[in-house]
Parts: sequence; C-alpha cells; structure tokens
Amino acid sequence: MKIYLVRHGQTDYNLKNLFQGITDNPLNETGIKQAEELAQMLKEVKFDVIFSSPLRRALQTAEIIRRKNSGNPPIIVDERLREIDMGEWEGKHAPTIKENYRELFEEIWKDPFKFNPPGGERFRDMVERLRSFLNDLKSSDYENVLIVAHQIVNSALRTLIEGEDWRGFWDNRQKNGEIWVLELKDKEVRA
Repeated sequence: MKIYLVRHGQTDYNLKNLFQGITDNPLNETGIKQAEELAQMLKEVKFDVIFSSPLRRALQTAEIIRRKNSGNPPIIVDERLREIDMGEWEGKHAPTIKENYRELFEEIWKDPFKFNPPGGERFRDMVERLRSFLNDLKSSDYENVLIVAHQIVNSALRTLIEGEDWRGFWDNRQKNGEIWVLELKDKEVRA
C-alpha cells in the first residue's frame, strides 16, 4: 500500500513558533496556499481514501486536496491521528519552553519516549494509538492512501512504517505542506 503522508498547511501558531498540540487552530493564508499547492500536485493521484486528524488545520488541508482530486475519495476523520497533547506547553513559545526545560529537552533529543509534556500526552501513548491505526490500515485493501496529520504524528508514523530507530526520530521533521510517500508492508507494525 502506498501512503501519501501530508503535514497540514501553516497556522499562525506555526508562524509564531508556538507549541500547538491539540489546540484547534485553522490554517492561515499561507497554509491555505500550501494546501492548494498540495491539491494541485496530487490532483491526478487516485486515492482510495483520505484519512485526516480531527483538528481543523488538518481537516481543512484534507478538504482542499479532496476538492481538486480527480478520484473524489471519501475523507475519514480518525481521532488517532490528532497531534500529541502538549498539556501546559500548548500556546507557549517553543524557545522559551526549551530554555525552561533544558535538561528534559536534552534527554528527549536522545530518546523521544521521554517526551511527556506536563499535563499532556505521553509520547509512548501517542505511538501506541498510531501503531493501532497502521495495523488497522494494513488489514484493508486500499492501494493509495492520503493521510493528513501533524509534525510529531507524521514523524512517528514514518518511523513506524519504515521500522527506523527511534533515536533518529527528531531528524524526520516534516515542514508544513510537505508530502512524504511511503510504502506500508504486510508485516505487523510494532513500536
């Protein structure tokens, strides 16, 4: 199965370098343009289905892509694709958080499973829900699938699909409006 993994277009939080997590922000003007560019690039790909995070920025991106897609695929909103909950860090300036939690950020750079924002979701729990999503997807008969989600979620999906070492997790950062094309094999996806 071919997976087209897309990160949503830009939001004002992205522009201001704020932790966004599950805060439900819409696309900004640049984000809408990025989604339209994605739609143009993907218009001839015959998707069987589009899976989207329930968060507005991802769903807007998915809807813009779908409108121009020649295959008119259905959009399925899957809660498991929502971004990691940043807890107390939601809406906070990223460099400030990194400065205030310097030791933690040095640790999570080496081991992303130590990424557990105060009051937020544990990284391990996010990975488990994504593993569940991929194993369900693997049991389907889809050939071309578009997934529209978020930076941390998409990096985790890529790591799971490609069976990469988690120590390289932070090297797989996807830009707003970027596409990764991956192949989901028949084997079980493990965390």
